[in-house]
Amino acid sequence: MTIHRITPAEAYHYCDPQEFSFETTAEIETLTHFIGQERALEAVDFGIGIRQSGFNLFIVGPEGFGRPEA
Repeated sequence: MTIHRITPAEAYHYCDPQEFSFETTAEIETLTHFIGQERALEAVDFGIGIRQSGFNLFIVGPEGFGRPEA
């Protein structure tokens, strides 16, 4: 993976508060799952469902995406 440095201007994204249908985030329903991770969750379910010795799960991903640190 190539590392690309970005400028502060590239990292900034303005959100117009008028675009949202809520006053505060307290009004937003809490998510019970990670968005866009269905395939990964299916793979984990499959992996933990193997009932034979000699199989391991190896999970890779960026920090902050719910995988535990070793």
